[in-house]
Amino acid sequence: MKSTAKTRETGPKSLLIATCVLLILSAVDANAQFKDDSKTTQGGTLTIGTQFLTNINKVRGNLPFWLQADRNGLYHPYSANGLLTARFYQPIVSGEQFSIYTSGMLADRAAGRSWAGLPFLSATVNIGVLQIRGGRFSDPLGTNYHPLSSGSLLYSTNALPVPKILIKTNGFVDIPGTYDHLQFSAYLSHGWLETSRYAKNAYLHQKYLYLKINYQPVEIIGGIIHNVQWGGKSPDFGKLPASFNDYLRVFFNQNADPNSNAPDNEIMNTIGNVVAGYDFNLRLNLDRTTLSFYRLFYLEASTQIRSIWDGMWGAAYISKKSNPFLNAFVYEFIDTKSGNVHDSVPRGAANYYNNGIYESGWTYMNRVLGNPLMLSNGSNQYPIYNNIIIAHHLAAQGFIQPSLQWKAYYTFSRNYGRNIDQIVPGTIWGWNPLRADLYPLNTLKKNNHSLYLSTTFTPPSHNQFQFELGVAADWGELYTSDRLGIMLGASYRVY
Repeated sequence: MKSTAKTRETGPKSLLIATCVLLILSAVDANAQFKDDSKTTQGGTLTIGTQFLTNINKVRGNLPFWLQADRNGLYHPYSANGLLTARFYQPIVSGEQFSIYTSGMLADRAAGRSWAGLPFLSATVNIGVLQIRGGRFSDPLGTNYHPLSSGSLLYSTNALPVPKILIKTNGFVDIPGTYDHLQFSAYLSHGWLETSRYAKNAYLHQKYLYLKINYQPVEIIGGIIHNVQWGGKSPDFGKLPASFNDYLRVFFNQNADPNSNAPDNEIMNTIGNVVAGYDFNLRLNLDRTTLSFYRLFYLEASTQIRSIWDGMWGAAYISKKSNPFLNAFVYEFIDTKSGNVHDSVPRGAANYYNNGIYESGWTYMNRVLGNPLMLSNGSNQYPIYNNIIIAHHLAAQGFIQPSLQWKAYYTFSRNYGRNIDQIVPGTIWGWNPLRADLYPLNTLKKNNHSLYLSTTFTPPSHNQFQFELGVAADWGELYTSDRLGIMLGASYRVY
């Protein structure tokens, strides 16, 4: 949530300007070498599938956390789900320096809130080291190991993908004259948020710039990720600034034009709802494994670090062997407990993922855009009701045999609600609601455990089929009752 302090904060302009400059330079150096981690198929594919998920205790019961979280918003969390899907990938032009392809998914969900539509649909053009893409597509941000992560703190796969257009580098690109020892990765996108949110038809601005020092087997990566909800029409403030001049202010993390119709808070601070982070990663590329150690410093309202402890620590082990029993392992520690240093101010005073102007907060289609451990009640105003957390996340995956894969998640969290839960009623000091007598934070603590186990079987003689079985459970003090659920899935690759 925006601070009401009458200070003007601006971000590191030179770093943000460099995002555009390096994107332009990379287009000129079309023959530069780059690392592209995406996996593509030479021919088109079409896969149809079905899944069924339910709370074992009751069909209309809430699903366990890891059955519905961080799954692109495909499942309704408050009931059983039956899902039919058809996913396709179709190359149009294939080439080493120039290619075009389309991809998407058609989904039909029967649940407490049924839905049918296209959760994914996009077109992609690769030109040298650049990629241009438009539509809905999975696009998590950050250097955490996304296949096993608890979810990016900035932009995860928890919600339905926001429709957007982007231009980015395909992985890291060599900076000429550095002999492959210095590389960069850059990204710029523009997205459209939904009409049904509180400030309807707002935009989503996203960019990042990373630099990598590359002396094999060591890679040192550091960068900034900058997301802003801006524009739109608010019931409280009317039409919010959305001109090209306002876009430039968003891009450079400046305050709103004093002569515009922006709310006072955006004139005093920064325009829009800023969710950002400084992201660092140390990678060791060994003969048989890759080790990755990452740290994200979480930021809101500006690109200046206010709470140095808030963010994510992580470590990942990725095997390079073929079908090993342990293919990958991840540990993550998430802390959003700090916020402010004054004893009279509630912890979590920044009220992460909520916002006083964009009151639907850091959500899309009623689901959190960032890490799903920051819980939302799905409402349209201040929906995040649990944003002061400390969590430990363990995850692993591998092969029992080449045709049988396994995956496991275990997450332990200590949950403290949000800042207003700490205020003793009737004790607010004067005009500032953040100054009050406070309940001890530990009296609000609710421990929770979430577990997920799954296996996926691909018949060796009929590998166009795939079958999946998953079980998940939640227990502790966070929810009104413990949860146990199951997932059954099957798919068939038509071609």
